[in-house]
Amino acid sequence: MFDYERHSAITEMLHSRGSLTTREIADKLFVSESTVRRDLTKLERAGLVRRTHGGVMLIEGPAHEIPLTIRERANDTAKQNIAAKAVRLISDGDTIMLDASSTVFRLVARLAAFKNITVITNGPKATLELAALHIKTLCTGGIVLENSLAFVGRQAEEFIEGINADVAFLSCRGISPDGYLTDSSLEEASIRRVMLRRAKRRVLLCDTTKFDMGYTYNIARLDELDEVISEK
Repeated sequence: MFDYERHSAITEMLHSRGSLTTREIADKLFVSESTVRRDLTKLERAGLVRRTHGGVMLIEGPAHEIPLTIRERANDTAKQNIAAKAVRLISDGDTIMLDASSTVFRLVARLAAFKNITVITNGPKATLELAALHIKTLCTGGIVLENSLAFVGRQAEEFIEGINADVAFLSCRGISPDGYLTDSSLEEASIRRVMLRRAKRRVLLCDTTKFDMGYTYNIARLDELDEVISEK
């Protein structure tokens, strides 16, 4: 694993468990405890975790969200494989919704192959990339979440409510053991629910590291989706 992959894996485990010992992390990641301690030092300096005697716990508050700069580089091969499968569901002339997740972002570069598509997104980064590809893009606007770089809030949701999309692509923080798409962000869970309501076809893009991982807020049940695409 690269450093950023370990950092992402550690924070994901902490979201699920709340706290872990250094030994538990080392065993799960198949690395030495000294490597884990170095990783925890970096995460603590970034304001994401708090070291405890022999372990670590998440810091509550805005830093509780894993920054996009860490998430977007994790599991890149899996996310590219997912995007390659997902793009097959798009046709020329479609109106498409994209959430602001790092997995869905992998679709953006592949959209240049289509004609006369319209993209609606709450992702500032996706908006800039789509504009550079000369793709008609509508951005929700709204309040920007610092760590996830996503537009959220009433303004963003009202914008989505006024759109009819052919297909919505979204991700989530985890799929719970009882079959719910879940997220640690109330605001992102809320706007994703609106996207699902306003699309004819609903597609979840989710790598297998997120399976059996439940977080605080439910987005939808798996049986409310039309497709679930993973790398496997």
